[in-house]
Amino acid sequence: MTESSRPQHLLAIVAENGVDAISPAFDQRFGIQRITLLSTPALMPRARDLANIARAAGKACELASLLGSWRPSVMGDTLQQLLDGQRREPWLINLSGANPALATTLFQLASERGIPAFVIEPDNDKAVWLIRPAASDARTESLDVADHIGLRQYFASCGYELLNVVATLKQRNFRAERCSKFLADIALHHPRTLLRLNRAGAELDPQLRSFVRFDEAELQVLGFLVEQGYLHLHHHDRLQFTSGDTRNFLCGGWLEFFVFSTLAELAQALTIADAALGLTVRTRQQAASEFDVAFMANNHLYLIECKARAPRRSHGVGMEVLFKLGSLADQQGLNSRAMLVSLSGPTPAEAQRAHSQHIEVLSGGKLRDLRQHLQDWIGA
Repeated sequence: MTESSRPQHLLAIVAENGVDAISPAFDQRFGIQRITLLSTPALMPRARDLANIARAAGKACELASLLGSWRPSVMGDTLQQLLDGQRREPWLINLSGANPALATTLFQLASERGIPAFVIEPDNDKAVWLIRPAASDARTESLDVADHIGLRQYFASCGYELLNVVATLKQRNFRAERCSKFLADIALHHPRTLLRLNRAGAELDPQLRSFVRFDEAELQVLGFLVEQGYLHLHHHDRLQFTSGDTRNFLCGGWLEFFVFSTLAELAQALTIADAALGLTVRTRQQAASEFDVAFMANNHLYLIECKARAPRRSHGVGMEVLFKLGSLADQQGLNSRAMLVSLSGPTPAEAQRAHSQHIEVLSGGKLRDLRQHLQDWIGA
């Protein structure tokens, strides 16, 4: 399907989550200028959020209430009146999000009227034609929907306001990313030195000077951090952090930058539409949530939690971390895919919990294969 010379009027169904209802409108090949969103009364607040996103992108958008969405005899008249009403542009129907009764009824009406209809395949964001357009260039069975939904738009569609981010694909902290790669190498090849650095960061005097002593070999491993101005030598065998923010970065925060840096390097190859580090979002009820790394691919939301330290007095990643990540991934209809990146490995019980919550876990030495794991995860 090439860019349409005649504007289209999209009819779409509002679902409990995702942006499949409106994502085709952001792909100019569909030629969509107007949108009518069909919504049950219960989902009308979400419909208004989606409509606002579409209008902000320059698309005319109206809402239509649908009663009896499981009763063809009730909704049939409403749909007929809608499809037969006066309009400026020809209809194009997106059946994504429709329940079986609604999909069957709407498909039958579309067939009788020769209206093109498609559904979005959720795993790979392809528009699969159920009733193909008459145009000769639309003979293919499916079409990849271009990824134009960003993080701010996706969160807005779920009733969230994106308040703040630390970094984006267009605004990166390359100095911190470079240092994070150095610390990742230490984590893989000198894990004990990294553990001592973490311990040093937990035992400081008011001037941020550590009480932990380092031997010559350890100081040699950490020399790059001294050269880059993150640390100062103190009494020849101890270290001083240059600031509280530096201490937080070297003692755990670097892992988020390493994951984000790896993701940013893959952005073009994996058609990642948007990505951010250190996000803070807020619901309408003023409840705030934080995400280490989030990105959009194939118009789906992906969340990554990073954990550079093991729980106190125990091994593993911590059940509370998995519970938090699972809760954040599912709350408010985010319908996101979640991954935990941890320097420590999960216990058998934690691994089982992660599997049951559909959380990907990358831990320990697998950090060296982060790039490949991200590629496989997004492509799965």
